[in-house]
Amino acid sequence: MNKLESFLYNQIKDKSDQISIQYIDQFHSLSESSHLINERKGALLGFFCIVNVIKKINDENKKEENKEEESKKEEIMHIKLLDKLMEYIISSLKDNDPKIVYLAAQCLYNIMLFFKSYALKNFKDFYDALLTLVTVEDQEVKDIVDNLDSSLKGIINYYFQGKFPEDFNLLEFFQKIILNINLENPANKCIIVSWISCINQIPGIKLINILYLFLGDLFDMLQIKNNKVNEITNECLEDFYNEIENDFDDIDYNIKIKIFGIVIKKCEKSKLDEKNVKFKSFKWANLFLKKYKFLFIRSNNRKRTLRNKKINNVGSEASSNAINTSLNSNINDSILEKDKEKNNESNNSIDSDDKKFLFELFARFLKIIFNTLKEVKDLKELKDIKEAKQSNNL
Repeated sequence: MNKLESFLYNQIKDKSDQISIQYIDQFHSLSESSHLINERKGALLGFFCIVNVIKKINDENKKEENKEEESKKEEIMHIKLLDKLMEYIISSLKDNDPKIVYLAAQCLYNIMLFFKSYALKNFKDFYDALLTLVTVEDQEVKDIVDNLDSSLKGIINYYFQGKFPEDFNLLEFFQKIILNINLENPANKCIIVSWISCINQIPGIKLINILYLFLGDLFDMLQIKNNKVNEITNECLEDFYNEIENDFDDIDYNIKIKIFGIVIKKCEKSKLDEKNVKFKSFKWANLFLKKYKFLFIRSNNRKRTLRNKKINNVGSEASSNAINTSLNSNINDSILEKDKEKNNESNNSIDSDDKKFLFELFARFLKIIFNTLKEVKDLKELKDIKEAKQSNNL
């Protein structure tokens, strides 16, 4: 290893990237063409040495002063070599032999550890590799995946303290994370949900504003018969629940409407035997019910105003009609506004008047409650009948 590294060091340092890439291509050709495990391992060890050599060259070129400040904006030597290595290493992650996969994962881990800004810039590649590796059952691979996952999260947290990197697109970044949220493998689901929680904890990032994009998927994960998936999903949903509860007034009205709408759908579709989803969706819906109690306060204030008008010689019949007209107007406006939202979301800004009540959603929730109570009663009666029949047979 030391002799190979010394040889590669002289070749890479003193020659152009194009010549150095030839060595990488030769290693890759060996790993692709050979059916012998030792030769393929040798090719991966070659990649491993090149990663170490590039780090050594970068360390030599790093200035002695202001190292800590420069670490956030380091200029990495031989980027083309790293790009080519990443291409071949990622293809090696799909090898059938876990020993090859382990070596490829070790190379990937070193690249991330040695070149943190490179890992951030190429986050999608590292994240895709993580999703691939997490499904491998070999224990050595599992151990390095845990290190890769935690270290990558550490890099994300480090670079995002205080401000975003230049030219960073949060939505694009996060879309990549949830793109594969419906993958069947429970290990994939655990990684995805853990990353959602990780990013949501970064100061300055408010995933609550795009929660509606994946909230339904999180609820669906509660149906999976896997304790780890259920545990990590419950924790993630609980964090978002607490965030909504604590910052309810500060969350954009339209965002709240979208979230509440998803919750209501989950209340409607989930069955009694899907206890996790049923309980969680009802808990969320109840939160919105409590938080929107101001609706009824506003209605009472309106009635009080009309009673004052009655005292001031305004006819009681006119007052009664005014109440009914006002409430009906609010309900109709709410329904119309929902249709308008579907057709043109860009024009769904909420003004400060009383026309945007959530009576439609609340009415659906009340209907769900009544239907659920009836379903519970029917099941209880059916259970009692079965028990009575069993007793008679005895």
